[in-house]
Amino acid sequence: MGRCFHPITLMHPALFKKDAKDQSVVIAAVRRGLGQNKGWLLVFDNAKHVDNLQSYLPQGKSGHVLITSRNPNWEDIAILFNIEEFSPQEALDFLCRRTAQEDPVTAEALAETLDYLPLALEQAAASMRTGKSFNKYFIYRVMFIVLARHAIIEIHWLLNRVSVYL
Repeated sequence: MGRCFHPITLMHPALFKKDAKDQSVVIAAVRRGLGQNKGWLLVFDNAKHVDNLQSYLPQGKSGHVLITSRNPNWEDIAILFNIEEFSPQEALDFLCRRTAQEDPVTAEALAETLDYLPLALEQAAASMRTGKSFNKYFIYRVMFIVLARHAIIEIHWLLNRVSVYL
């Protein structure tokens, strides 16, 4: 690959501070920066609705936008490519091939946890190529889900408690 890709934060690093007060300034700067450069790729992963992205989409045709979503209603702004989930066997074969690991039981459980989604499986495989086993990645993934659910339950509990005192 002869091209080098740079994160947009390298174009305008001062705009991307964690505590940026006015996000509209950041969005406008990114859109402007993309409009002034060619050959970029902007990815919106797991986007929910078209309306949520309209203000973020750059103008012009000097680069490319890739949107991944389970929502099929993007035909007004995009060319659609339907990518089906893998079958359980395809997911198992994919994970074993991409990671060069053989642990079909854990690989199958991991694939099921990731809903057999090709992008999620590829991200898991990429992470495992850094030395994680199926078992370690699976435990990490399950723990993340459990902690996320626990955090949601805690927030819900806290909101109910706060409303009692209001």
